[in-house]
Amino acid sequence: MSIYKSNIGDIYLKAKDDVLIGISFNSYNLELKETSLTNKVKQYLDDYFAKKNPLINFKYDLIDVTPFQKIVLNTLKENVKYREVITYKELALLVSSKRKDNKKLSFQAVGQALNKNPLVILIPCHRVIGSDKSLKGYAYGIDRKKYLLDLESSSN
Repeated sequence: MSIYKSNIGDIYLKAKDDVLIGISFNSYNLELKETSLTNKVKQYLDDYFAKKNPLINFKYDLIDVTPFQKIVLNTLKENVKYREVITYKELALLVSSKRKDNKKLSFQAVGQALNKNPLVILIPCHRVIGSDKSLKGYAYGIDRKKYLLDLESSSN
């Protein structure tokens, strides 16, 4: 297992072959030695916590998520850039527009999908807020969500 030490707790990295499949504040039950991939991910996290907009120079994949969760997570990644936020409702509307049936989604369904995000920080579910601009729901606690948003808003 590879661990990145941050100000808000240990961040655990999970890989399969040379593809990142997990960044989490929860530990994984598997062995992972340091590799060029984990070194690149740690550099990404170093840059992120140094208040830079880091570049992704490694492969990652969303495995172990449902097709719906994948749509939600990819929509978030594609549409919400560094230092930006989006509401659950706005994200639900974006995801709805990408679905073949164009069926409207509830913001609760989007929130549940975000709760399963296996690549925190990289896929920035912390950037999703309530319609009233309040901090709502984050699998790893509101304090971490606030820290990450404050970190990004104070960036250079």
